Amino acid sequence: MGCHDRIFKENEIKTGGLKENTMFTLIKGGILYSPEKMGVKDILIVGRTIAKISDRIDLPSDFRPQGISASGKLVTQGFIDLHVSLLGGGRF
Repeated sequence: MGCHDRIFKENEIKTGGLKENTMFTLIKGGILYSPEKMGVKDILIVGRTIAKISDRIDLPSDFRPQGISASGKLVTQGFIDLHVSLLGGGRF
């Protein structure tokens, strides 16, 4: 079983099953807020799901997800409609 197969199996329950072309992204070393400060963390994203958050995520050497270095940067949950929350939904 290759490392991709192991990660597929480990995350099937969390994601409801994975497709062969599922994208993997590893965000390394960001200062995570969710909403309170959680400290410096690595985040593994499988498809559109956060599969793991940990102080350090080490993957097998033959596994090459898309990597994002977040060292020294803040990582937060989505601010999709921030203006709605802050300004009362557009009613003036």
